[in-house]
Amino acid sequence: MKTYDKHGISFSYPENWLLEENEIDSGHGSISLGSPRGSFWILSVRPFGSNPDTLAEDALRMMRREYRDMEYSRISRTIAGKTLFGYEMNFYYLDLTNTAVVLALAEEDRTFAIFWQCGDQMVITSEEEPFTDDQVFEAITFSFLQGVGFESEN
Repeated sequence: MKTYDKHGISFSYPENWLLEENEIDSGHGSISLGSPRGSFWILSVRPFGSNPDTLAEDALRMMRREYRDMEYSRISRTIAGKTLFGYEMNFYYLDLTNTAVVLALAEEDRTFAIFWQCGDQMVITSEEEPFTDDQVFEAITFSFLQGVGFESEN
């Protein structure tokens, strides 16, 4: 495992995933992780006062423009003892089914949106990949939420 620890943001991620950082030091930017299988996880950082629901709705709107036949539903997920709200989206791309999730939250000095996407064929395990991509996304998100000071309520 590798650890990202800069700008007051910390999380762990698999060693074979590629990290790309975009202007985080300005307090407004993103950190992207890409898996070797083409899945990705993105943390979007916005200034304090940004509405987390608006960030999730903006991601949904962008995806709906790209994938007109996309199905979606409002969701809540409890990760690291913190309940986040957003959307789960299901759509076709290159004749394959795909799932994307956006979850958003406000912290005391910033607002975050977490977006992940993978082809549904990536939720199958193998000897080379013992965990599904969505399990890895949840683990990365868990470590991030602990890193910004959210303590588990359990």
